[in-house]
Amino acid sequence: MTSAVAPRDATSPPRLRLEPRWRRVDVVVVVTLMGALLVAQQVLRAMTDDGQDYWGPAGVALAMFPTMTCGGVVLFLARRRRLNLRELGFTRPLSWRPSLVAWIGSIAAGPAFAGVVAIFGVQAWEPFRLLELYSPAAVRSVAAVGWYALGVVVIAPFVEELVFRGLLYRAFRQRWALAPALALSGIVFAAAHFDALTFAPLLFVGVLLGWAYERSGSIWGSIVPHAGLNLLTLIALLARAG
Repeated sequence: MTSAVAPRDATSPPRLRLEPRWRRVDVVVVVTLMGALLVAQQVLRAMTDDGQDYWGPAGVALAMFPTMTCGGVVLFLARRRRLNLRELGFTRPLSWRPSLVAWIGSIAAGPAFAGVVAIFGVQAWEPFRLLELYSPAAVRSVAAVGWYALGVVVIAPFVEELVFRGLLYRAFRQRWALAPALALSGIVFAAAHFDALTFAPLLFVGVLLGWAYERSGSIWGSIVPHAGLNLLTLIALLARAG
């Protein structure tokens, strides 16, 4: 007896499982909450003494609380929508190749953007602009580096991918074609970093991570290159401090 379901074309790209569906209100709630928390974070930083240690537990908590809170809200909403972790993409990737491509492309994004800026004669752009907040002078101990690494290499990639790819990209992809879903989720990802000078390269990184999530069929396909990018960024910061 033949099956009524036609086999998937082996040449077609892997696709995410898009059911059950997120609701529009879920996206509105998380984006609104994230915006409010990021504004609050900037206000707290502005009120903070210049000598604050961004490398200790308190600094990591301040840096991570918007995404950590929103990640918890995403998991709560997923439970209400009867979405389990597997349906959010916590499965074995169909291929690690998209992750490798996304990682390499993300590494190249900063220098490539700096080159474009230099060609057009715009005011010099510093590839490590995002790192200036975390003064190299604050690198005082292995413990401090460990706390910061925990935040940027482990917590941030996991929670940010849950929010930006597991919720936002997946919700956009349920309603639109690949290109607009990638573009819109990338825009939100870049905007959430609150830095106009790094918006363009972060937009490109967000698009690459969304593409890796789509093509690998797994959220691990975007978490791993995100963590790898952040690890290299941390290494670059430590090299500057040395």
